Amino acid sequence: MKKVLLAVLALPLAMLVACGGDDDNNDGAVAAVLLNDAIAGYIQTHYPGAVINSIEMEPGGLVDVDITHDATAKDVYFTTNGSWVLTKWDVNVSTLPVLVTDAVSVAYPDYLIDDADFVQSPSGNYYEINIEKGNFEKNLKVALDGSSVEEI
Repeated sequence: MKKVLLAVLALPLAMLVACGGDDDNNDGAVAAVLLNDAIAGYIQTHYPGAVINSIEMEPGGLVDVDITHDATAKDVYFTTNGSWVLTKWDVNVSTLPVLVTDAVSVAYPDYLIDDADFVQSPSGNYYEINIEKGNFEKNLKVALDGSSVEEI
């Protein structure tokens, strides 16, 4: 059953390679990564029913797999050998927990929250929040309960 499942997952991945588009990110090295059983298996296990929209090699050497899972667009990042690094997706600022928005307001009172992502990582989940004050921007890592706010 596992081989059948991986074969079913590999077909859309192979089609992505074949349809590569006109960017240079879909070379042979990326094609080999796209067919990596570890990546396909991780997505199937952790995001069942997800649709793979695209796969790109990021400048830092990470593989970014753009999926739709539970009607949410998510970016799942892997090393080239298929080890999961993190997953992130957009969060509407108006839905952030009050503890999070209050913590940001206390730490950066003159800044406004512009954008937010929810991040899952091996070391734990957190919010990545972009704040602005005039022409100044900062990116923050904020604990889910607002207990810590740090610049990234």
